[in-house]
Amino acid sequence: MFAQFGSDIDAATREQLARGERLTELLKQDQNTIFSLGEQTALLLAFNKGVFSRALPKEIGSTRKDLLALLHSRYSHVLRSIDNSGELKEADSASLERAFGAFSQSRAKE
Repeated sequence: MFAQFGSDIDAATREQLARGERLTELLKQDQNTIFSLGEQTALLLAFNKGVFSRALPKEIGSTRKDLLALLHSRYSHVLRSIDNSGELKEADSASLERAFGAFSQSRAKE
């Protein structure tokens, strides 16, 4: 609906709509795949930290897949901690932020 008024909205509104589109893409799940609490928490934190801010909506799915692969291979203990405790502890948040930094740096080199 807003796309037809694209020339009538200011830059901040346009960016907010684009952010919402990226978030919608990020939260899409396959019918037979359900994100764990740890995965959901990590993805939302990554989104809020800007990990997906440069990705086009059509790239969100592959970016999410790559980030989750990194988290499962190197930070699975953090995902398990969130799953088991039901909360995001300060140490887990710090570990995830380090993971996001490493991930973003590796994507920048591509």
